[in-house]
Amino acid sequence: MIHGMVSKDRFNDAVHLYASMHKAAIVPDSFTFSFVLKACARLNLFHLGMMMHSLVFKTGFDCDVFVKTNVVCFYSKCGFLKDAWKMFDDMVVKNIVSWTGMICGCIEFGKFREAVYLFRGLLESGLRPDGFVIVRVLRACARLGDLDSGRWIDRCLRDCGLSRNVFVATSLVDMYTKCGSMEEARFVFDGMVEKDVVCWSVMI
Repeated sequence: MIHGMVSKDRFNDAVHLYASMHKAAIVPDSFTFSFVLKACARLNLFHLGMMMHSLVFKTGFDCDVFVKTNVVCFYSKCGFLKDAWKMFDDMVVKNIVSWTGMICGCIEFGKFREAVYLFRGLLESGLRPDGFVIVRVLRACARLGDLDSGRWIDRCLRDCGLSRNVFVATSLVDMYTKCGSMEEARFVFDGMVEKDVVCWSVMI
């Protein structure tokens, strides 16, 4: 039921449902922990999230990759990046969600250099990022004016055969223009099969 509430963005309802579960002395499982932590992150309920994290340790779910990933995402989305980073570093196994949560948390709170560093680690781990995180890291490169990292990401997309959809390609064009490389921006733009109004606007 809590899963259903969170999947429908009914975060307050999910938290209230968990409160009823807690009053009934029902011990949460890994799914309950994960989805309540997601609700806490979206509602910025830091104290409840901290209580959930404490309960995760007490009930022995701190070794569960799914749960620990949501703890990392909770801390990063609430802006407690040091806590998120500590949890992230302690993870023996990191999945694409844990990498993405950490990267997006850094970007949201202006830690662009750290986000680019993490993205390099993600690729070196052998995982394949999706367009969601690629777009955000390219924006971080643009904010930093970091042309070298932007070029490196562009090469990785080609070498690894990662999808370069209209959103990723537009972000590449944007990154190259903001980093002052109009020739490379035009090269990406000319190679796009599909162009939307955003892409044209970025190039213009």
